[in-house]
Amino acid sequence: DFVRLRLRPKERTHRGGPAAVYVHDHFKPGYWRELGAIFADLAALAESDGARVAIAIVPVLSHLGDYPFTAIHRRIASQARRSGFAVFDLLEDLRGRDASALRFSEADLTHPNAAGHAAIAYALAGHLAREGMLANP
Repeated sequence: DFVRLRLRPKERTHRGGPAAVYVHDHFKPGYWRELGAIFADLAALAESDGARVAIAIVPVLSHLGDYPFTAIHRRIASQARRSGFAVFDLLEDLRGRDASALRFSEADLTHPNAAGHAAIAYALAGHLAREGMLANP
């Protein structure tokens, strides 16, 4: 998908720039049906093993203050919760941060650098601890 994004004509944009093109192209209507089926399969597998599932929603590392994809986050979270999963939307943990300081490169809006990984790990650890999902040492 990232390669297709990079090859797209520059004139095709949405609010949010290239990240929006990537996100809106990825989350087409059929995607939601497929995601529901995947979550149902995962829920059945987790139940058969007595496991809990947590879904972490990591924001696109662009426009973290005025984030254009909150509706997509809400929809993913809603489907995950219907499947009985804990949901950790990391947008609030990263909101207001300088997105360019968290990503691998200016052109790559989806992959974090070391600082981005650290911020995500810190946020996830907090969420997992609050949900009682961390193993005791």
